[in-house]
Amino acid sequence: MKSVILTGLGVLLAYGSVALAHEGAHEQARITVSPISVDYEQGEEIPVEVRISTIDPVTSVQIFLRYDPAKVQVQEITKNEEAFPFWWAQKAAEGTIELAASSRAREGVQGEVVLATVHLVGKGHANELLTVDASSVALNADSENLLAPQSAPEEQGESFEQQITPAGNRNIIFLALTVFASVGAGVATFLFVRQKKKV
Repeated sequence: MKSVILTGLGVLLAYGSVALAHEGAHEQARITVSPISVDYEQGEEIPVEVRISTIDPVTSVQIFLRYDPAKVQVQEITKNEEAFPFWWAQKAAEGTIELAASSRAREGVQGEVVLATVHLVGKGHANELLTVDASSVALNADSENLLAPQSAPEEQGESFEQQITPAGNRNIIFLALTVFASVGAGVATFLFVRQKKKV
């Protein structure tokens, strides 16, 4: 009976470990803009950061941002050439900004990185300065798009940790199962050895 319990706990431990590794290996990337909106006067410059947040390495991006040309004007785009040194598009026209670049190394970039800063000039009040278009892509070394479905505009300014909360909660559950299985296996082994010594 004790051997059956130990076997079951071992299987649970193995499952928890594999599931935890699987969950962590498929986190999706996010493109966010900050700030989403801000009070400004006509003619005032508004810098807006475009960020990519990812756990899996990203080697190239093509980001499309939408804006209302009646409310804001794109004055300048400052590129982050340290993270993405090779650029083939950084332009704005007719309410669309295109940012396209690649990293130097095949390993790509990870974590939270500012891709570019878009300098806007206010013309009239805009509820949303920039929004990320669903056609945007962030590719890994195997040309797989890592971008998750885009958040609602009011959520785009959240940190990466806030955005991956559902996946993070699953990781915590699997981690708890793993710890529980480990403790259970240890207790069962201790009791088994103790009982054997008594005999």
